[in-house]
Amino acid sequence: MRIAQSGGVRAAALVILGTGLAACAGVPALGGRAPGPPAPGAVLYACDDGSRITATYRMVEGMDTARLQVGRQTLDLRATRAASGVRYAAERGLAPDTGVVWWTRGAEAMLMDMPLDDTFRPGDETLRTTCREVPR
Repeated sequence: MRIAQSGGVRAAALVILGTGLAACAGVPALGGRAPGPPAPGAVLYACDDGSRITATYRMVEGMDTARLQVGRQTLDLRATRAASGVRYAAERGLAPDTGVVWWTRGAEAMLMDMPLDDTFRPGDETLRTTCREVPR
């Protein structure tokens, strides 16, 4: 059986195919920055709680790292496994007895506290704030 195709159906199929190929290649289909490690250098983020965080990304001993300037505190984090985006973590956090997680995906990031005890499981982090990259 043959199905007739109109120009609109072909155009829609090409858009879907192109979007799928862009996703497979790690290229954003509709603009923006592809998820993955940010380019080396300093990036300023504006956060929902009114704070501003400067993250400096660099490679140290073959590992992606992030140095966060949060208020008067400087935190050094290392990349860890993430299902999506790039997750950085450190055992020294912003509050006593907590670690910190900085999870980036494209131009967005989340700052989270991480409990430091033997009951911790991934997903037990507490969201502190969400942030968005400030365009240069």
